[in-house]
Amino acid sequence: FAPNSPSIFMLGKKPTKHGPMCFELEDDMFTVKGDSFTYIGIPSNVTSKGTKFDNGHAFFEASSLRKINGKYYFIYSSYLGHELCYAISDSPKGPFEFMGTLISIGDIGLENHTNPKNAVDFTGNTHGSILTIGNRYYVFYHRQTNLNQFSRQACAEEIFMDENGAFTQAHRTSFGLNGKPLIGQGTYEARIACNLISHRGNRFYGIFRPLVKKDPYFTQLGKDREDNPNQYIANIRNKDIVGFKTFDFNNVQINKISVNIKGSAKGQIMVKDGKNNVLSIIPISCTKEYKNYEGNININGISDIFFEFLGKGHFDFKDFTFI
Repeated sequence: FAPNSPSIFMLGKKPTKHGPMCFELEDDMFTVKGDSFTYIGIPSNVTSKGTKFDNGHAFFEASSLRKINGKYYFIYSSYLGHELCYAISDSPKGPFEFMGTLISIGDIGLENHTNPKNAVDFTGNTHGSILTIGNRYYVFYHRQTNLNQFSRQACAEEIFMDENGAFTQAHRTSFGLNGKPLIGQGTYEARIACNLISHRGNRFYGIFRPLVKKDPYFTQLGKDREDNPNQYIANIRNKDIVGFKTFDFNNVQINKISVNIKGSAKGQIMVKDGKNNVLSIIPISCTKEYKNYEGNININGISDIFFEFLGKGHFDFKDFTFI
């Protein structure tokens, strides 16, 4: 655990300035061999200046080690918080070479997303690692719900390795472990959105930062929990955007789209593709109970779907249906 300065979570102990370390074990896998530890060459934010780990990619916490094709992959949550980074070595004791970001919960580092303000989703810390299944690789991580850094939803994406053993940073999607785009027909819950963009701009959920109730957010009926999911997106207001990636409309015939919402909102929902082309306009006048509102749509091929609200008031978004 390597904050810039002592933290209340450290109970008076000092943070490491030199990043993670390791002990070697005897054959009994219980006894520490020797009486010293080894820093493995991944700096903290304090000592990363001038290295490949600079600019916030230094070690912060939540690390794990994977051995893939004879190489050791050290996965960790960086000082930036919103990303999982990785480094590679020929030995578990290092030295490790920084290789990049596996995933950011705001897609920061991809396209024009450079910081939490213009991220595709609200950000906070994330923890997780990678898993190999057959000859495919997956990254598991979490994002925030309930306007709270400590309320977290598990997510996963497939990641791809090149011939040199390097991974490409994964885009966040709505299809996750599905292995391909979702079929563009039927009903989908709003909770699978991978983009949630506030008209105010997005932000990083800090530990002690007050809640901002004018922002849209993922939540559920009742208390935060791991069972009986009934999640939805709450508090969508004028110019907020909810995005889903990606759908396959080949071999299906869709001519309408509906949204299942409730609240006080009046106006229209613009349905757009990933290139900002308007696919449908859905007039809405919300009630206190969930109600479906629909519009005509003409769509084919592979496409992302974005919903942008223009109007007054706010609404909760439960699901949508391709008809």
